[in-house]
Amino acid sequence: MQFVIVGAGLVGASLAVALAQEGHECILHDRFDMVEAAVQAKGGLVTVSFGDVGGHVMIQTNGLRILKRMGILQQVLDAGLISPTVCTSKMDGTKPLRVNMFVEGEDDDIKNPVQILRTLLHNILMKACDAVGVRCFTGKKLVAFTQTPDSVECRFEDGFVAHGDFLIGADGVHSATRKLLFGQDKVAQFTGVVGYLGCVDLKANSLTVDHPTTFHVDRLSKCEVVMFRVSEDKLAWRVTEYAEPDTEATDSWRAYSNLPKESERLANMVEKWGLPQMYVECIRKSYRITPVTIYDLPDIPKFCDGRVLLIGDAAHGMRPNFGQGLSLGLEDVGTLRELFKMFPEPADYKKVFDLYEKTRIPRTHNIAGRSRGMAATVYADTPMRANLSHFKTRLFYLSMNWGLLPHPNAFNYEEALAAAIKEV
Repeated sequence: MQFVIVGAGLVGASLAVALAQEGHECILHDRFDMVEAAVQAKGGLVTVSFGDVGGHVMIQTNGLRILKRMGILQQVLDAGLISPTVCTSKMDGTKPLRVNMFVEGEDDDIKNPVQILRTLLHNILMKACDAVGVRCFTGKKLVAFTQTPDSVECRFEDGFVAHGDFLIGADGVHSATRKLLFGQDKVAQFTGVVGYLGCVDLKANSLTVDHPTTFHVDRLSKCEVVMFRVSEDKLAWRVTEYAEPDTEATDSWRAYSNLPKESERLANMVEKWGLPQMYVECIRKSYRITPVTIYDLPDIPKFCDGRVLLIGDAAHGMRPNFGQGLSLGLEDVGTLRELFKMFPEPADYKKVFDLYEKTRIPRTHNIAGRSRGMAATVYADTPMRANLSHFKTRLFYLSMNWGLLPHPNAFNYEEALAAAIKEV
C-alpha cells in the first residue's frame, strides 16, 4: 500500500520506517525549506533535521518498545542517556522529591527512560528512512486533499501533487491535515506559558550537575527550570514562565539570532529566581537557545475520516508536563504497524482505522488530561496553595514509587491492541 505522510518529524519519520519495513511504500512530505536551510548553513551540510536547537526529548518505556521492534533502539541508547529517576524541588533546590521512572519487570534495555537530543534522534530516524527506501520531499506545505473510494490526492502550496492509498497527518500540534479534515476551528490553544530550550557542553565549560533530571519550581512566581542530562558531556534545559509569546518564537525551531544577549538575559533571570548557581552557569554557557510557545490541543473525538488519519501531536498534542508526548506518538506508530500486519489487504483499511481509534483515543485523552492536571499543580496563587501542591506532588510520587498507582510508562500497545481485537 502507498502512504502519503505529511510531516517528517520524529513521529512521521518513525511511521515511515515502521511501515516500509513491512513492505509498504511511504513518502514523507515536509514544509522544511531546503533553500532556507542552505542559506542558514552558510555552505555547511544540509539535512532534513530540526537543526541543533538544543532541545531534548524523553522516550519512556512505552515508546522505547516500538523503537526496539524497529531495530534502532541500540542506536538511540548509544546516543542518549538513561534517566531512572526524576527529582523535583523548589527553585533553590530545597525540599527535593524523587520519583522512579523505571518500569519493573521490563527488559533491561527498555525499562529506563532515555533522554536524547532531538536532533540526534531525528538524524537516526532519517538514516533509517534512507535504509528502507523512504523518500522525503521538502518545501511541501499541504493546502488541500481530495478523497475517492480508492485513494487520496494531496495538493501542496508549490503546486506539487501526491497520490496514495492513504494520507497520514503527522504534521504536529498546528496540523494543516487536521484543520482540512475536521475544520479550521480544531486548533491548539496557547497555554499562557512560553519557554526557552538550550543546550550546554558540560565538559568544554568544566561544569558539573548532580542529577540527570531535575525540575526546579517556583509555584507562586509561576516559573520552572528543568535540566536534562542527555549524554556524559551535554545537558539540555528548559525554562518556562507565564508571558506573552516571544516575537522570535516559531514552530520551526529557529534559534535566537543573538546568542550572547539571550544567554546572559536568561541566566540573570533564573539567578534572580533563586536557581542554584551551577545551573545558572549551564544556561549562561549555552551554545544554542531556542524560544518556544507551549500549546495544548483540546481533545478531539476522532482521529480518522475516510482514508485520512492523524498521529502524534496532530491528533493529541498536549502539555509537556507528563513527559509522554513523543512516547504516545510512538505508540501510535506501533499500533498502526501491527494493525497493517494483521490486515494487509487494502480493502480492510476500515478495520485498521476503527481499531486504531478504539485503542488510541481513550489512551491519549487520558494522558492529556493527566498532563493538564499535573500542569495545574505546578503553579499556585497563594503560599498555602503552593505548599499544598508540593504536598500533593509528594503523595503522587510516593504512590508511584510504591506501586499504588499504575505507571503510565508501563503501557504496552501490543497488549492493548490484542485486548481490543479480542473484544470485537
